[in-house]
Amino acid sequence: MVERPPFHRSLLLLGLASAWSGLAEAGEWTITPRVEIEQTYSDNILLRDKDKEDDFVTAVNPGINIRGEGRQFEASLDYTMENLAYANHEEFNQTNHQLAAKSKLVIVPEYFFFDGSADIGQRAVSLDNVRYLDNLNITNNRVDYEYFNLTPYFAHNFGGWVVTDLRYSAFRYDDSFQESGDDLSNFDTGGDGNSIRALIGSGEEFTRLQWNLNFERYTQDSVQGLAANNTAQVGKDVRESSMAMVTYSFSPAWSAIVRGGEQNNEIGGIERSNNGSFSAAGVGWSPSRKFSMRVLSGSTDREVMFTLTPTERTNAELSWRDLDVGTVAGPTWNVKAAHKTRNTDWKASYEKSLVSQQQLILQGREPRIIIDPQTGRPRIINAPIYGLDNETFLREYGAFNVSYTLGRNKLNTRIYHEKRNYELNPEHDEKVLGTNFGVDFGLAAHSVLAVELDWDQREFLNLDRDEDFYTLRSRWTYTLSPKSKFELSLAHTVREDNGDDAAIFLGESLEYVENRVMARLSKDF
Repeated sequence: MVERPPFHRSLLLLGLASAWSGLAEAGEWTITPRVEIEQTYSDNILLRDKDKEDDFVTAVNPGINIRGEGRQFEASLDYTMENLAYANHEEFNQTNHQLAAKSKLVIVPEYFFFDGSADIGQRAVSLDNVRYLDNLNITNNRVDYEYFNLTPYFAHNFGGWVVTDLRYSAFRYDDSFQESGDDLSNFDTGGDGNSIRALIGSGEEFTRLQWNLNFERYTQDSVQGLAANNTAQVGKDVRESSMAMVTYSFSPAWSAIVRGGEQNNEIGGIERSNNGSFSAAGVGWSPSRKFSMRVLSGSTDREVMFTLTPTERTNAELSWRDLDVGTVAGPTWNVKAAHKTRNTDWKASYEKSLVSQQQLILQGREPRIIIDPQTGRPRIINAPIYGLDNETFLREYGAFNVSYTLGRNKLNTRIYHEKRNYELNPEHDEKVLGTNFGVDFGLAAHSVLAVELDWDQREFLNLDRDEDFYTLRSRWTYTLSPKSKFELSLAHTVREDNGDDAAIFLGESLEYVENRVMARLSKDF
């Protein structure tokens, strides 16, 4: 049996950090208890293709939001206890705990700092089972997860000559899925690890000569196994990189650049064949504050990068790099762009990296359900949802976002594309194309009507299988008072699974159609 420490460890560690910050300096604290009462009708509570069953579900969700801020600390904690009671399936009544917490502490001003974060919630176990984006449906495909991260660091500017940022992060991710019966196995997956990042560079006193030294080491120990037969697989990822870069400006517009470093990586306990050193030299050109570029070339490292900032509201960065060593060897593109007007906000991005799901969580980029501090209830991140997996994969991710606001009306659109190529199990390779579209109509000062569409298409690259998943939702919200709201919503959800390799679970198709009606009353105290 794979052993797991209790989730209270993360709460204890984060609580100690927050308590320390409170003792360090009295600040302003806001404590907001709340309660939410919700009644939902589903015409397909089991999410089945055939033999559908309906049900009424009552939810009573007490919660609390705590925020503190002082000269040397910031702390926030949002907790919800979700209690679900089923009219026709009482044996599935459940209580779920959901937490999102962060803490920032200045230990010694201008020298030592501490960051901490913790998340507790629920997510899908496997995409080869019935899946949905919340806990209401009865699917036997939900798991409690616990994640925490602790980061002490040293950051200081030595008189404008040397700038330092030295960070150590320790993280742990735990989840376990247990289901009795001969057809389902108890599944346990998780991992812990740490990362070290050291950056030492020149300060503002260096005018012509700028230099920096960068070292990063990321270590992850993963556990993935079937608790039913007491087996476990433990894999270790180690990613280590070091780099030095020197820039000399021989005129206001032109500079010479030299860069070199080394990368050593071990994925799943196997040393990669493309480890080694790299070096390149080239020039930088910056004719104005609005535009700059650099071109570097070497036997193992080549790069072209453009940076454009025509106004304070517009910026873009485009880079191409061909590196012969490291986790992502070969040509790669990276794009970041943003533009704002009085009523619109535009963003676009594209990146390619070798990561694991735990690493995405550590970086705050892993899509999952979080607790919305404004409403105190689960909120779905606008991104594709994945099942549990500890394997390392090559990730290509691009997204385009635009929002438009006019008075009390707001439009949000997001289009994303993600491709995952797994290192050890290529049969898991997949790509997802999706969109999130939402329009909020401010009907009156206290009334808002929202229409939302979430859609994603998942294609399994080495199987004859593709899946479409979409939800069409309308939601009317009325503010009864500054601390109470009433919400009425309708939702229509469809999952289609196509191809000769379409997933079958316990002899049944995973396709389904579900309609929901929900009424919610929420009150802050």
